[in-house]
Amino acid sequence: MTPFWLGAAALLLFTFATRALPTLVVANPAARGFDALFHLFYIDAIRERGAEAFSTLPRCTPHSAQISYPWGMHWLLARLPRRAVLAIEPLWGGVVDCLLLLVLFAVGARAGLSGPQLLLAGLLASTSPLLLSARPLRAFEITARGFGELLFAAGSGALVFAHTGSPWGYAAAVLCFALLALSSKFALQALFLVWVPLGVWMASPTVALLPFAAVAAAYLLSAGHYHQVFISHLRYLDYYAREMQWQHVSLVGSSSRLRGVRTAMQSPKQMALWAFNVSSGPAATFLVQAPALWVVVAAWVMGGAPPAGGGDPAAARLLALWAVAPVFLMAAISLPGLRFLGEAHRYVNFAVLPFSLLAAAALSTAPLDWAAAGAVGLLSLHLVLDFAYCTAFVRMKGQVGKDPHWTELVSAMNGMAGPRSVLSVPLYLARRVAFETHHLADAGPGPTTPSSIAAAKLLWVGHHPFPNPDLRLLRERLGYDTAVFDKKALRGAGGRAGPAYPLDDYAVLYENEGYLVLDLTAARAGGRAAEPAPAHAGEAGRP
Repeated sequence: MTPFWLGAAALLLFTFATRALPTLVVANPAARGFDALFHLFYIDAIRERGAEAFSTLPRCTPHSAQISYPWGMHWLLARLPRRAVLAIEPLWGGVVDCLLLLVLFAVGARAGLSGPQLLLAGLLASTSPLLLSARPLRAFEITARGFGELLFAAGSGALVFAHTGSPWGYAAAVLCFALLALSSKFALQALFLVWVPLGVWMASPTVALLPFAAVAAAYLLSAGHYHQVFISHLRYLDYYAREMQWQHVSLVGSSSRLRGVRTAMQSPKQMALWAFNVSSGPAATFLVQAPALWVVVAAWVMGGAPPAGGGDPAAARLLALWAVAPVFLMAAISLPGLRFLGEAHRYVNFAVLPFSLLAAAALSTAPLDWAAAGAVGLLSLHLVLDFAYCTAFVRMKGQVGKDPHWTELVSAMNGMAGPRSVLSVPLYLARRVAFETHHLADAGPGPTTPSSIAAAKLLWVGHHPFPNPDLRLLRERLGYDTAVFDKKALRGAGGRAGPAYPLDDYAVLYENEGYLVLDLTAARAGGRAAEPAPAHAGEAGRP
């Protein structure tokens, strides 16, 4: 084995360990996040129902059961037995990021970088806080986000091969991007928003048309099943552009995040939560989580050209465009009116591979003392943030399974006749209810079909992640007969207090110190819950 591959093997082992160990330390199925629960749920549904699960989910409320969601990653994992998927679950982030490093080595070698340069680039990418960031948990939970970033990197890397004379580069890029389209909506947005403008900038119709060719290839590979997913994606964007970008807490602007500092100073816990939220903002992403970009920009400005590190200048130029495009994209999407395109800071994740390669190239050609100082400084900042994120993850997730009130609630709900149609307050309880009880809940991927969008317009009226407090309306229009409330969340334990719900109007099915379950079909003594909702209360009918 050559010295490079010895170093590469050590780096791959380090990368895998930094993703897998925190999840194995927690080893707490009850601590699964909102997204991870859906992905496991969807994998199970595809294994059990095949292509039927592409449009209908089991154990969901009627409006949530109708879905149109990318299923590529889920279909792949559904080939495995459930026990194998659960075994892979805590290791998924490590597997994906190890594959990302292999793509980095291939692209960097094509760009003419040496073995030591590739290892430095791999170390910068492996330790990048963008990949280990606590929001989203793409490194520590099973999710399509990291998988989409991997396919984006593979397809974009194939473009580097094509740009430097490889005859199969464009075909490989189309294939990778088609698999991306089948697996991740967010990655598809990044594909169009990065490579179509860059193709126009480069005066390359081939590059500009690649995303469209990838969508066509996705139609062919899926035998037409992708059509509903693509149309659903357009509906989803339209709905978020019109309404949800002004309500969803993850899409608020930086000023809204910063205004919470006075409240956060009341306790260390609130201060940690505030810092967690601010660190996910666009400015913090660029200034703190992506310091390697500073090196690339500085070397580019001082040298008048992207740093090639002795390699191919043409490849370096394409890598530089790939690296900076998501940064401009992040800045644009941070503006009011464009936030419906998703959390702006997440787009920079798609630039980790090229800016790590360019930073390594820049450091390798700098004077030795400057290069050493730059490498140590970058890696030190990376490791400090990585340690903070891993520690926060372990502490946060380690506490979830210690909630005896939730265990009592699950036991009580499984003892109730059913299945009941459950409204979860706040939203993130829904998938745990569907996953751990025999009742129906809103466990789907959100507003992706006409019925789920109509339901969302009734559910989300300015209080996200808390649903509409008009429980009579939701009962009449969406068919809920039960509501589960997290008392601490209602009081603001998650950073935002819930609206006033008419809790005293309904009969109590179960209650403990942490949770309350109400029967929406029965009035409490002296209440008025049985009154029908007024006809003008909403536009959408029951799906």
